[in-house]
Amino acid sequence: MDPSLTCPGFIDIQLNGAYNFDFSVYENDDSYREGMKRVAERIIETGVTSLLPTLITQDKALYPKILSLLQPFSTPKSATLLGWHAEGPFINHDKRGAHAPPYLLTAPEGTKSFEDIYGERNLAENEDWLMASGGQDAGVRMITAAPEIEGVMNAIGELTKRGIVFSIGHR
Repeated sequence: MDPSLTCPGFIDIQLNGAYNFDFSVYENDDSYREGMKRVAERIIETGVTSLLPTLITQDKALYPKILSLLQPFSTPKSATLLGWHAEGPFINHDKRGAHAPPYLLTAPEGTKSFEDIYGERNLAENEDWLMASGGQDAGVRMITAAPEIEGVMNAIGELTKRGIVFSIGHR
């Protein structure tokens, strides 16, 4: 990428994977980091300059491992990963698409249910999409959930105050 060239770029807010890498599949830290880097460095060919890797519904035990890796990052020759997009597990069973039924959940404790699944430290505490503070550890920037699922509506207000975009889906 020519550093003297300035032009607008696309922001992809839901990318499940590309270039033989799926953000929802974890084998080990090294291969995951390599896959993230490969996507970030190759996707700029398409005009995408920033993206939100999307993680679909997972076994609860996998979230801490994957989310510790999906933090905001970029290299001088790559698109910027702005954090991550959590699609599920708070979605409608009948509209789940590719999401595994055993891992779909309700959110009986509202925001606390989201914190319990994704990890409190992985949820943004304030709106910092430009990462003006030099970036932050929190990676959740967007959550897709179904509002009719128990507890989801109770979480929307608090999560959006933190700068997390709430997307209605799989309902």
